[in-house]
Order: sequence, then structure tokens, then C-alpha cells
Amino acid sequence: MKRTPRLTLGILSALFCATLMIGFVGWWKVYPNDPLDALYHTLLAFTGDDSYIEKDAGPVLNGWIEMARFTGLLTTISAVFGVAALFLREQIKRALASFRSGHIVIIGASNFVLNKYKSEKITLFDRSDAVPDPSQLPKGTCFLSGPITKTTGTLATLGNPKAVIFGAADGVLNVERAQTWLAEKKGKSDNQPDLILRVEDGSVARELELLSDDFRSAQLVSKSETIARALLTSMAPTELAIRRKQKRPHIALVGLGSVNLAVAEEAALRCQNFKLDPLQLTIVDVDIEAVKLKLRRERPDLLAFGQDSVEVRFVCLDALECCAAGQADDLLSLEAENPLTAIVVATGSDAMNTAIAMRLRQLQDEQLRLRAPIYMRSDSLATVSAEIATDLTGGILSFGGSTLNKEDLELERLHDELAEAIHDRWRSMPSVPKTEENDWKNMSTVERRASYRAALSAVEMFYAGGFAPPPGQRLAGLRIEGKAANRDLGDTTLMRDMSEMEHNRWVIERTLEGYQPTEGYRDNEKKLHPLICPFSHLPAGEEDKDEINVKRTIEHGIRLHEAAPDSLCWRKLHKIGLIGPLVVDSASTRAKVESALDKLLSDAPELTDAALEILTPNAPGFDREAAVALALAWKKRTGQATRVLLMNAARVPMIDAIAGEALAKVTELATKSPQEQTDMLLNLAEDRHQIASIDCRPLGVSDADLNADRARFFKVVDDIQNAIMDRADYMVFGHEHGSKWTERAIEKWSKLGKSKHLLAKE
Repeated sequence: MKRTPRLTLGILSALFCATLMIGFVGWWKVYPNDPLDALYHTLLAFTGDDSYIEKDAGPVLNGWIEMARFTGLLTTISAVFGVAALFLREQIKRALASFRSGHIVIIGASNFVLNKYKSEKITLFDRSDAVPDPSQLPKGTCFLSGPITKTTGTLATLGNPKAVIFGAADGVLNVERAQTWLAEKKGKSDNQPDLILRVEDGSVARELELLSDDFRSAQLVSKSETIARALLTSMAPTELAIRRKQKRPHIALVGLGSVNLAVAEEAALRCQNFKLDPLQLTIVDVDIEAVKLKLRRERPDLLAFGQDSVEVRFVCLDALECCAAGQADDLLSLEAENPLTAIVVATGSDAMNTAIAMRLRQLQDEQLRLRAPIYMRSDSLATVSAEIATDLTGGILSFGGSTLNKEDLELERLHDELAEAIHDRWRSMPSVPKTEENDWKNMSTVERRASYRAALSAVEMFYAGGFAPPPGQRLAGLRIEGKAANRDLGDTTLMRDMSEMEHNRWVIERTLEGYQPTEGYRDNEKKLHPLICPFSHLPAGEEDKDEINVKRTIEHGIRLHEAAPDSLCWRKLHKIGLIGPLVVDSASTRAKVESALDKLLSDAPELTDAALEILTPNAPGFDREAAVALALAWKKRTGQATRVLLMNAARVPMIDAIAGEALAKVTELATKSPQEQTDMLLNLAEDRHQIASIDCRPLGVSDADLNADRARFFKVVDDIQNAIMDRADYMVFGHEHGSKWTERAIEKWSKLGKSKHLLAKE
């Protein structure tokens, strides 16, 4: 029994019992020798009998009887209303709902839609069994249960909503219900609430207008696309590829349901960086022909990219058998050609996803291959987005739940706001005529799609420009620190590189819309466009449009930060590398690192507004002690937490064991043990520093292999040092004990000539 009927019966029972007791006491005083007569007159209180009205010829009524007279009538009236409320509850709720205004109406419940719009005032239509626990609905929701029919959600019961959402998980069913509702409302009201449809099938979403012109202005929402946006924002694949020194981002998709289809499209749009070659997508499935058929039906344009663009490869593999000998050879050979950046597992069920992710993780551990984070779809997860990876070459991270957390909702809000802002920027160009048809409010879903697809290009632009969000953040409201951003706006080389990147994104976006290149004129009906060409082949003046878009995107981020200067924001990322000896004194290292940092900030005061990434080989001694000292000193002086990247030549116990052999030959001992140094380094996370690690061993090479072949181990160490110096803007060296490794590194750094600031410990 629901709470409201139980409360009603409780109140009625209390009134009934109170009337019986009060009335019986009163009538017992009148009929002390006849209890049945007293009881009979007591029951008459519920009928409003005239025996409760004092007459000249009747008995004298006392206060108890007078009280029972009113409680009896109150009980009867309450019972009438209670029964009416019990049996006519839904009709009453529907009648009251017709007076609501400014709310949104959801026809067909799904956790995703309810969660997405939980901040709104909601009127929900659906069957009771479709909403297992109505008490968990967003606060203020009016739930009208019952079968969804042609008359459900008619104008008479909608009230005056600002939007009507068809939100069931079945997109085709939503379209059918919307058609019925549109036909019912046609010509009956001037009120035109926004129409929003949940549609997961890409082929339906693309051509919805073909069904009816009424769908022209319908807004579309998709859980799969929302998940894909959140995943790519958490993953940051281009930044991840750059941190791992990859030539191009390479994402493997295991299974090709609606989620991975959306991930493939989002990745094609988002994986843009002028420092990298175009994206490679590898689709892994047991039935490749069925996968290709699905692509041709739902996302045919993913197969239409030309040379020097997104590359789609296929691997026939039952991922549950990947650990069996020879089964994963095709996938491993693709990894050898181009190392994996990330693996996304999204099949038909959570159980299957978990089983596959565990097999892939087993392969990572046993064969030391598939060196990439594994993102596993889990519908039962609390949140949509994944955690930010800390192991950049392995591990399992879950994503894809039904609940949008604060950052997920911020992403969706920014996606909507930026889409309109991008369109308005285009419309403000002198060469674009301003008409009612290209006003955002009057544009169709298809016409708006290009702007929506471009909306999150700001994330990739910021990364490509060398900016980073605060540690642990994904978006920071897309606010960007103004001083460094304005310096970038004046960098003509950077602006040209980013303009080419933006053009390449636009070409992919147009290709995904079905457009083909042509040497003639633009033809929207035939989907032909003469600007689908390499950036260097653009006609004079067209390059300027891409540069304007890049600059206005950055300027928009600057304005957002100026409007909230105390809020978290993206900052120019500077990298400091560390290389030094195995034996150091903690106090001395801390003092000298702080001194080196003070000198750097004095010489380059603009760094106080920057973000910092610390690059360390993570060997015992200086590499760890200096990383801790630098992170703490940076936060103390700038107020900003740091990112620390541990570039490991082997697993930490192996690194410490080999270092221990060298330390055994040294008479002077370090003030802290390797384990104490590791604990201090990892404890930085408690102070909001972001710690990440990369396994830099060659593919398939174990610690035992490196231990047996020390020359190979030291070659990995040398490669790590070279990689650190290649990426670093500044270096801090420690060489009190004349370390040959440090001396060689200083010599290499000097030859690079990357910075005036050689921060060396003297």
C-alpha cells in the first residue's frame, strides 16, 4: 500500500475511534442502564441524525455528545473525500496537472531522461511498472500513472508546459507517440512547447524530417551520445596520445552497439590535434560482416573518410578468447604498428562487458600487450562519465551509468550553449546574410547538427594550444586564463596550425553528414561541397574563416573566466623534467629545488598563472624527492596543484632492486628509503595533485627480461630521459655526486637549446 492511502486510512481510523469513545461516554450518561441504546445513538453521529440536536421534549445533551456530533460528521466527510481520493486519485491529479505551467512533460519514463532534466518541474506520464520506485523521482514531479494511449498527454492535461519530451528507451516508440501527439495538437492551441525526442538509432535521428515536417524543429537527446561526449572528455585521447609520445591516437572499440557507434563518431570529431596524425579506429567483433552491415545502415559515413583522415580497421576476434594462443594476433599486430591509446568495451550487457574487460586485463598482465586503459561500459554504474585515468597504459575504468553527476550536467549545458554560440559567430560574419531561416530559433535539428558537432571543439583547441584543466577536472567550465590565451592569439604560427586543425574537424563533420568533395559549386541537396579539401588547397580568404572561429572560441573562454575570475580555469601547461642521482639528502634537495623554482619564477613571472606538469623517471633518490619538493613548492607559491607523470622503466620493485645494487656500492646513504620516497610521492594525491604513470617497457617485455638483459634495461632508462627532455620546457638536474647519467643528460639538454633556464643543482 502506498504512503498516501495508508495515511488517509490512519486518519479516518483515528477519527472513527475517537467519535465512538466520545459519543459512547456522552450517551452512557443519558442511558446509563442501556449500553446498546448508547451505542446506537453513538453510531448515529456519523449520519448527522437530529438526535444530536437538543429538543424541548428530548434528553439533555452534554458536552461529550456535542463533541461527538462534530467528530462524527468530520469522519463521514473525510471518509467521502478519502474514498474519492483513493478511487479517483489519478483523475484528480490529471485535473490539477492541467493548471501547471512552466513545467516539462515527459511521456515515457527512463532513468536517463529523468536524471537529465531533474532540475526542472516535471509532469510524467507512464505505466506504474515503468517507474519501479516513484519515491525516487525528482522532487516536485507529478507522476500520472496509467497506460500511454492516444489521449495520454493531450492538451487538456498538459497544462502550459515549456517542453514535451518523449523519453522512453525505445526511440521508434517515441517517434510514434510524438506523431500521435502532434496530430492531436495540430490547430488546437497557440501554445507551442518545445518537442524533444529520445532517439538512439542514428539512422532514425538523421532523417527524422522525412517522416514529417512537424519534426523539423524537434530536439533530439540520446543517452549513447551523452555517454560518448562524457567518455571522450574524461579520456582526452589526443592529450593521452601526446603524453605517451604516440604519433596518432588509436582507439580500439570492442563491440559495436549504440554506445560504441556514438563513441566512434565522437572520437572522429574530437581527435584533432595538429601535433598528431589522424585518428585510427579499430573495431573488434566476432562477426565483422555484421559490424560492417550495421555501419552501412546506421553510420555509413564512418566508412567514407579519404586518405590522410580517420582510418577505420576491423579485427575479427571473440574478445572472451583473447588470452588463448594466437587468437589476438591480428589485434596485437595492429598495436605493434600503432600503439593503442585506449580500449572501449561496450557490448550488449554489463556481464559481457565485465567478462571481456577482465580477459583483456589478463592479457595485459600475462603478455604485457594491449598497453592502454580499458574503458568498460557499465549501465549499473552511478555516473555516466569515467574517472580520469591514473595508469595511462593499463587498468580498467567503468563508464556509462544512468546518473549524470555535476560535471556531466555541466558538459551537457556547455554543449547546448556552445552550439548556439558557434552558430551565432558564423552568422555574425560579414559574408553571411542574416535571415529568419538561419536564426537559431528557426533552424531545424538537421541544420543545427553541425553546430552541435562543433560545440566541444573548444576542448581540443585548448589542449592543442598547450592548456590543461586543473588536476582532477575535465572541463572547468571551459574558462581559460586570459593572459596566456591572449599571447597565443597573437602567435601567427600557432593560429595557422589551429586553423588547419579546425578545418580538418569541419571536413570530418561534413563527411559524417554525407557530404562529398566537388570541384564545382556547393549543392546542399546533393550534399556536394567544394571546400572539402586539404587546408592548403582552400581558396583565398577561406582560411581566415577557420582562424576567426579558433580565435572566437578562445575569446569566448577568456570572457567566461573574466566573468568568474575566482573559478577554476584552463591554464597554460608548462613541464619541468627531473633527472638526478640515487643518493640525496631530503632537506638539501628540498631547499635547492625551492631555490631553483624561485629563480625560475623570478625570471619568468608569467609562470605564476600557469599549470605545471612534473616529469620524472621515478627512480629512487633525486627523481622522487625532487618531484615531491617541486610539487609542494609550486602549490605554496602559486596556489595551484600539479600534475606528476611517473615514467617507469619497469615496475617499481624492479626499479628499486636495480637501484639497490648501485646503492650498495655507495658509502653515503640517502636520508629516506625508496619505499618512503614512493609513499611521499603517492601521498601528493591527498593534496589534490594528480599522479599518473606510464609503463615505458617495450611491448611484451617483462621485468625478468630486463633483469636478465641489463643493457636493455638501461636503454629503456636512456629513452625515458630523452623523452622527458624532449617534452620538458625546463629541467632540474641533480649532480652532487657526479652521476654519469646526469652529466650526459645535462649535455643533451644543453644541445637542445630549448630554454634559457637550465635549472641545475650546484
